[in-house]
Amino acid sequence: MTEFDADYFRRYYFNRHTRVTDQAEMRGRARLIAAALGHAQIPVRRILDAGCGIGLLRRPFAQVLPRAAYTGLERSSYLCRRYGWTEGSVVDFRTRKPYDLVVCYDVLQYLDDADAARAIANLARAASASSRYCRTS
Repeated sequence: MTEFDADYFRRYYFNRHTRVTDQAEMRGRARLIAAALGHAQIPVRRILDAGCGIGLLRRPFAQVLPRAAYTGLERSSYLCRRYGWTEGSVVDFRTRKPYDLVVCYDVLQYLDDADAARAIANLARAASASSRYCRTS
């Protein structure tokens, strides 16, 4: 199992030579998501970024969806302490109030097949209760 500690994030997020993504890519991703939601006329007031890492989507979402509240969900205790994210797993996270937008990027490959299936169903529940646009079976 991968250890999501300071060394992991230093290597894959903070080191410009070995990082897996950057702020420019995340700005583009947030703009794309916001454009699709705007085109479909889906209002977004609450965002769950499941497996948010260092929160590279937080600022871009604030720019393109300024009325939406952002919640970062993260398994790494290190990042939760550093950034104030909600500590938890995409597999079993529960919310009382559903989210209008649930983003889960670059997370499921760290899970085995059974946990990945549970995570997908769980994230659908986190979004579906609030949206007439999302249905789960």
